[in-house]
Amino acid sequence: MAKRRLLAPLIFGLALTGSVLAEPSTVVVIGTPPQPGWVQLNPAQKNILAPLAKDWDTMDSLRRKKWLAIAERYPSMQTAEQDRIQARMREWSRMTPTQRTQVRDSYKDFKQLPAEQKQTVKEKWKAYLNLPAEERQRLREQGKSAQLLAPPAETMATEEMVTISPASDTP
Repeated sequence: MAKRRLLAPLIFGLALTGSVLAEPSTVVVIGTPPQPGWVQLNPAQKNILAPLAKDWDTMDSLRRKKWLAIAERYPSMQTAEQDRIQARMREWSRMTPTQRTQVRDSYKDFKQLPAEQKQTVKEKWKAYLNLPAEERQRLREQGKSAQLLAPPAETMATEEMVTISPASDTP
């Protein structure tokens, strides 16, 4: 009887171990797989993504993947859109990491706004862009451009509003 008490847990343990070992192992990949470094890009990708060259190897895989998707669509874009993308990449490459984080956060906040508030912000942005350059500069220096562009419900941080165009698709 004592032997049965000792053998039962042992047999049960072996049965559990055997069933676990019999199951095929599953590999789960979480996140974005590694993306190519700058030297691994083809000449067309390097040409399109040239403004990002100095930052490319420090970007995380998700950001590289987004830029590579843009580079893939780039040849089918109209010239005006290509020019806009190039200008945005040049602007992005001149930003500090803090500014980039601020822009990403502003964009995320904008995407979460209700449709009517998005429309209001877009209209304010267009009005702001139609101001003479000197007037926009004066408003920025006074810190009033953020107030001008703030959504009605103040759901976004007003200082972040000026850092990004609502129509931006910056990755």
